[in-house]
Amino acid sequence: MQNALEIRRRITAVENTQKITGAMQMVASVRTRSVLNHIEYSRRYYTKLHSAMKEILEASQGINHLYLKHASGPRRTYVLLGADKGMCGAFHKNLLEFFRKERQDHPECEVICIGKIEQKFLQGSGMEPVLYFPGMNKGPSLHRARHIMEYVVERFLSGETDQVHVIFNGFYGKDRGRPCVCRLLPLRMSDYQHVEVETHLQQTIYHPSAQELFDQMVPQYLESELYCLLLQAYASENFMRMTAMQNASRNATELLQGLKVQYHLARQTAITREITEVSSAAEVLLEGGK
Repeated sequence: MQNALEIRRRITAVENTQKITGAMQMVASVRTRSVLNHIEYSRRYYTKLHSAMKEILEASQGINHLYLKHASGPRRTYVLLGADKGMCGAFHKNLLEFFRKERQDHPECEVICIGKIEQKFLQGSGMEPVLYFPGMNKGPSLHRARHIMEYVVERFLSGETDQVHVIFNGFYGKDRGRPCVCRLLPLRMSDYQHVEVETHLQQTIYHPSAQELFDQMVPQYLESELYCLLLQAYASENFMRMTAMQNASRNATELLQGLKVQYHLARQTAITREITEVSSAAEVLLEGGK
């Protein structure tokens, strides 16, 4: 059995660790709550823009653009939404395992990476990201979404890639904490089947033209969709970190209870031993005196 001093040192170390995990849990909780409003506002904007695009496609059947081309080539561009920091459960493990399987199915791919941990994994596996951004420690930004979309749209329109997909950890419903993949390009008419249109306009005059309006709206639509996914990945990261730190704090509490029992037992054992030694010494002295 460890002595009381060693157990006391362990108790102090666990208590200090519990303070850190408690603080990290609080910070992750605040960040998760703060991003929820941004997610809601972004989803409303994305829904309105999605509905407007369906109205244009329904009202004008003559729209033809490379955004709507059929994806037949094997070349893919993946946008991997990771993070810089760990201590968030299986966030990184699930994301990287999902990407590894996607890469096996589609070897002709390139990746745009967000997050230092994901970047190090890719470099270790011999795949250098074509674009790298640090993690979203201060929250997602529309500027970053616009920068990424400008790059992938240019490569898509020039024919250097055939499809653009985003891999991220979901935040809603059954996908919470699980890796998901979302196709950004090319757009397909089937993507708009379940979109509700507020007003069905049969005879609409677009100025300068429906084609030019569509060309202007698609980049905004793609930026808003990627921004929604960035927000969702950021919320998932902080939610999983909050859960992991909550579990760590709970485990620390249980460990402290066991250590305190051992500490008191060690103290009692030491006191009993000292009393026994004193009693034995006293008996020896009494016998020597007689």
